[in-house]
Amino acid sequence: MIRTLIFLLLPILCQAQRFDWKRAIAPAAMSFVAGGAWGLHETLTHHWPAFEARHPGANERWWNPAESWKNKYKGGEPGNGRTGVPVVFTDAKHLLVSGHNTLLFGAGLTLTLGQRGKPWWHYALATGISFAAYSSGNYLIYNLRY
Repeated sequence: MIRTLIFLLLPILCQAQRFDWKRAIAPAAMSFVAGGAWGLHETLTHHWPAFEARHPGANERWWNPAESWKNKYKGGEPGNGRTGVPVVFTDAKHLLVSGHNTLLFGAGLTLTLGQRGKPWWHYALATGISFAAYSSGNYLIYNLRY
């Protein structure tokens, strides 16, 4: 996947003398962290035993989606009504998804805001760098860590 992306972007890279590499750092960093957040979210959701084995003392009430969904209810019981706390702050799963979405939105903004009149390939290259950073963050957490 990454090899294909590099191969497709190689002609652009050859012309990239005037590409502002420093402007690619912020969206790539946000994309990397977003990928890691999504990798951890997917680990919690689909591979809880792998997470639990790596972190045996982790609070299941916060980290385990099978338990943590109850945190939005008073006393952890759906019949008691909602606590009033925004769902994003009730457990790791929702916090990770919200962080993921916010970081990707921020990365998209930093890719598109700024200098006017840039060649199209500047946007394509910055997007490719961010995609590679996102994939790296996800791979690091989901595949290598857990």
